[in-house]
Amino acid sequence: AVLSGRGYNQLVEAVAAMHAATAAPPPESEVERTERDRIVATGTVLEAFLASTAGQLTRAGLRALHEGLRPGETAVLFRNNHFSAVLRRGDALFALVTDVGLADRPAAWERLCSVGGGDVLVDERFFPLQRGAARHEPTVAEVEAEFARLKRVG
Repeated sequence: AVLSGRGYNQLVEAVAAMHAATAAPPPESEVERTERDRIVATGTVLEAFLASTAGQLTRAGLRALHEGLRPGETAVLFRNNHFSAVLRRGDALFALVTDVGLADRPAAWERLCSVGGGDVLVDERFFPLQRGAARHEPTVAEVEAEFARLKRVG
């Protein structure tokens, strides 16, 4: 009920109101104390919610992406305050990475497998990528194995 009908900006405003209420001198009247307690309780819950969803990807959102996209389909995701392309390959979801540190690569993708981050980075061929390491050039056997796997997953 605390989140009901509130947008992101309204949540941030409620948290700011909570911080202002806790920094202000204690109210004198019972009515003011009750209102202050309500503001602090609501703000505390909302602040915890915002902290737990700081990556702007929730379990429900990740599940919706998995259920809404078929293998081979793409979509646009608004996450961490910018848009990114999302691709479903087999049972995996990948978001196109636009990090300047990877600008020397044709493409890099982040596998979206958890809401907590720390997901796997892969190159344009979807082979695991190690930051700072020399670029991995797959062997013929790796390419053939990947091609066979992709044919199986559709």
